[in-house]
Amino acid sequence: MKKVGIVIPAYNAQKTIKATLQSIAIQTITKDVKVYIANDNPEHSLNDYFEMGEQWPFQIEFIDCVENGGPGIARNNGLEQVQEMYVTFIDADDILFTPIALEKLLKGFVNPNVIEVQSAFVSVLRNVPDQTGNIQPIALMPRNDVQHPWVFGRMYSTRFLKDNKINFSDLRSMEDGYMNCCIRMLIEGTNFQINVLDDIAYLWNEGSEHSITRNVWNKRPEFPVYNYGACAVGSAVAFSRAVEFVSKANPFNPSISRTAAEIMVERYFNYYEAKENYPEYAEVNLFVAKWWYKNVFKKFASSVPTETLEDIYMKKLQFNGLKRFPDMTFSQWFESIKTEYASSLEFVIDSIPDELKEQEALSGCTTEAALRIMTKGE
Repeated sequence: MKKVGIVIPAYNAQKTIKATLQSIAIQTITKDVKVYIANDNPEHSLNDYFEMGEQWPFQIEFIDCVENGGPGIARNNGLEQVQEMYVTFIDADDILFTPIALEKLLKGFVNPNVIEVQSAFVSVLRNVPDQTGNIQPIALMPRNDVQHPWVFGRMYSTRFLKDNKINFSDLRSMEDGYMNCCIRMLIEGTNFQINVLDDIAYLWNEGSEHSITRNVWNKRPEFPVYNYGACAVGSAVAFSRAVEFVSKANPFNPSISRTAAEIMVERYFNYYEAKENYPEYAEVNLFVAKWWYKNVFKKFASSVPTETLEDIYMKKLQFNGLKRFPDMTFSQWFESIKTEYASSLEFVIDSIPDELKEQEALSGCTTEAALRIMTKGE
């Protein structure tokens, strides 16, 4: 049996996937690799992606999804088929960064307790463009906190994922944030470990044809709107689902209440970042904060002392990206969140300018759709 299964969600990726596969083909351990391509467009088939007789130095299994469900669902369809000991996920418009990337990740499983190995990855569009429009790639370091969202440059124990029924959510934003949050919370207080490497093992093509960043790009590219719109809402939904999942799997897990409290504090900074950088999304982020308090904090973190919240706030205050000090401290803001009634959903949606809604629609991941998912069933 091969050691590593690589799952690639593919949607209209005929122009890019061969570069992705080529980056796998030059890896030092191709004999230990099997690739699973989860085709997320039912209108396409294997023949749309490969020419007859095309050869690769690894086995490929092509999986047709029943319908277009987004990257999370496509990855889940691929994960179901994986039999290898370890699994990693690559998008169909990204590449592995160095020929030894997979080998490095695989060697990171230094003992049976390591269930995930993380590496840094490079984003080609994360930096602000200069006056000539040039953008310098930057490396995003691996994060081991409970909210770490990315799936890029990570390898997982297949057995751990399957034994714990962990997979990606059906959200079209932060679907990987849900999965990684579940993992990080579940292993707290256990012998399971996440091994964090310094090496770069992935090149994230954030500006690709199908990326949210590129399709929602606007006249202020230094502040991608998805940071404050669909992604902000998606993260709240993803993390709330993760808290619910872990609370059912292990109701005594100590990370549950702390996570709910930490993200409550994070909503404070998200709101003020939106006010500073993209005020059109301030109302959205305030709505999300109130939703988090009502649906998650009150249920899972109501017993967390005010002093603990203040301590979390002070620690985050040192590293936040705010340029101006907010008009309310966290305690003042939190009291207002507890006592104010949230704006209606329609009011929040209407607060987003039509031009931004049109730009969002290009990505297939809109704030309005994310908000309606958030409030479904309330």
